Order: sequence, then structure tokens, then C-alpha cells
Amino acid sequence: MAGITKHTDIKPYVIETVNKLKEMKIKIGSTTGYTDMMMEPVLKRAKEQGYCPDCWYSPDATNHLGRPYPYMIFKNIQTLNVTSVKNVIKVGDTVSDIEEGLNAGVITIGVIEGSSTLGLNEEEFNNFIKNTDDEHITNVYNEMKELLTNLQKQKDINNTLIKQRLFFTNKMINVIKPSKSVNTYNAYGKVGR
Repeated sequence: MAGITKHTDIKPYVIETVNKLKEMKIKIGSTTGYTDMMMEPVLKRAKEQGYCPDCWYSPDATNHLGRPYPYMIFKNIQTLNVTSVKNVIKVGDTVSDIEEGLNAGVITIGVIEGSSTLGLNEEEFNNFIKNTDDEHITNVYNEMKELLTNLQKQKDINNTLIKQRLFFTNKMINVIKPSKSVNTYNAYGKVGR
């Protein structure tokens, strides 16, 4: 397994992106096609470079039902106490990653950089990026940033609506079924303590 860490260098901007997500109070879960034993040296190497997800799961945790089954995502959702698949984004660089996200019913983003599907080694990929229209890459980055910002806004709105609904529900319960406790009043009409 010593060779498994040969290809574990963190891609540019991953650490910065993860740190920004954590600043936004977004939790990071991970899934993998590797086994738990294979992940030990990979996670150690990733941590040395500054990357450590809040949790991760391999097929070992789901009766060996890995991708494209959605169960590793569901384990992350449960561990991270996420209330709905609508609050989850799956980012992956393989077809099975994308299928896993779609099968879980979460927002799914495919990334080809670093993907074995792309079929380029690091040097070939770097040359490809150098010859790619910077405006297109900037636009994709801005779209992803806008998506995350909008998701954060929607999450905040949803939380506010839930709190308002709970407040309204409690007030309605008090009207429909008022408290039967005995209240005492002082000379000014206020409840005595």
C-alpha cells in the first residue's frame, strides 16, 4: 500500500475552497471507492497537506455497497446531522461519483480536473489548462461560487421560516389550548411572581 500515497497531492485551490466552505459553516463529508485500510495512509497524507473532512465513508461502512449506490452519502448526511438531501452538494470526478450523487437525490457537480476519466497526466493537464480560455474557467468558478452563496442564503431563509413557524405554532397552541395554570395578579394587573 506504500504506492497508494504516490498520487495524493492536494490539487490547487482545494484547501482554500474547503476553508471558505468551513467559514460558511458548511460541513465536509467524503466518500471513496477505497477500503478503510487503503484510506489510512491517504487520509494521513491529506491531513499533512491541510485537508481533513469532517467525516468520510468507504464501502466498508455500507455492506460493501459503494458507488453508484447512495449509501455512503446517506451515512455522511446522518453523521453530519444534515436534515435534507436538498442541503447537500456532491462534487466528484468520476462517472460513478456523479451517479452516486444523482442516486442520493443531492445537487451533483462533476469535475474533470484530476479525473482519471479525463485521461491526462499532470503535465498534459497543466498544458491543457494553460491553453484553455481563462474567461471560461473564471465563469465556471463564479457560477459555483454563486451557487454556494445562493444555497447559503436559502438555508438561512429556511431556518428563519422554521423559527417563525415554531413561534406561530406555539402562539396558536396557547390560543387554542390556553395554559390552565393559576396566575396571580398584583394591584397593577400584572402577573405576580
